[in-house]
Amino acid sequence: MKNIFIILSGLVLTSVVGCSSTTLIETQYRDGKYQRNHYSKYYDDGSYLIEKDIAVIACVDHVKKNIPVLYDLKRWLGALGPSDMDAKGLVTLYFWNLGEKDYSLDVVSVSNGNSPEHTLSDFNGHVSVPAGNPRTKYGVVPGMLPIDHYGKEIHLTVVTKSGATTMTNRFVAQRRTFEELKQFSKRITPYPWIKP
Repeated sequence: MKNIFIILSGLVLTSVVGCSSTTLIETQYRDGKYQRNHYSKYYDDGSYLIEKDIAVIACVDHVKKNIPVLYDLKRWLGALGPSDMDAKGLVTLYFWNLGEKDYSLDVVSVSNGNSPEHTLSDFNGHVSVPAGNPRTKYGVVPGMLPIDHYGKEIHLTVVTKSGATTMTNRFVAQRRTFEELKQFSKRITPYPWIKP
């Protein structure tokens, strides 16, 4: 009887505690063989905010909580429903000062380009980016945006002010595979301002 109680308690606890389901496995048939991509929960894209002076990377951390036993049962029965397509993305912006002048920036808003009605603007977006150390990054966390749970890219529009100048940058944050993340850990990135 005691063993049954322990097993049932474990099942109930597992069902109550939500687990993250934020990775994606995609299998494609190309050139006569199957190719499997295992995507992580991280998305990113970067560009110059102020040419040759300020670089920015927009990062999104995919967030989706599920109740493990219930989710697996619903998937097995084919009863997931439309809400399974929805997830949240925690947006973080990182800035690097590559020039010789100090900058004071204000991130005014961040929106999901696919759903412009979802705009983050009620956050402290002020960041000081001093000159002198191009390897140092400075971050701002605007908050959570709705994203597609099975998507591989997120279109973001970021509005930033520096003094009286307003800048609008558009990003297509790509969902990174685990292979790409291994390269990133060696500082091999698509961003020229991050040097190995």
